Amino acid sequence: MWPTASVDDDAMPVDTLMAHAAPDVCFLHCLPAHRGEEVADRVMDSPASVAFDQAEKRLHTQEVLRVMLFEGQVLDAGSPLPLQ
Repeated sequence: MWPTASVDDDAMPVDTLMAHAAPDVCFLHCLPAHRGEEVADRVMDSPASVAFDQAEKRLHTQEVLRVMLFEGQVLDAGSPLPLQ
C-alpha cells in the first residue's frame, strides 16, 4: 500500500469501474501510477486516460505559480505569462 492511498476493502478496482463507465468518462491520476497494482495497463493506455495530459497541465500551472510567488510577478486575469 502506498502512503497516500487509503485502505478501503469495499473499493472496486479501477479497471472494473472503467469497464462499467459511460463512454465519455475520463480516467485521471496524479501519477506516478503503480501499473498492474493500482491501475491496469489497459486503463492507463486507453483513450479514456488523460493522466499524462493532466500531469503536463499541472507542470505548467506549477511553473506559473512559481514565477508569481518567488519572482514577485503578479499577472492580470487573462494576461499571458511575460516572456523573459
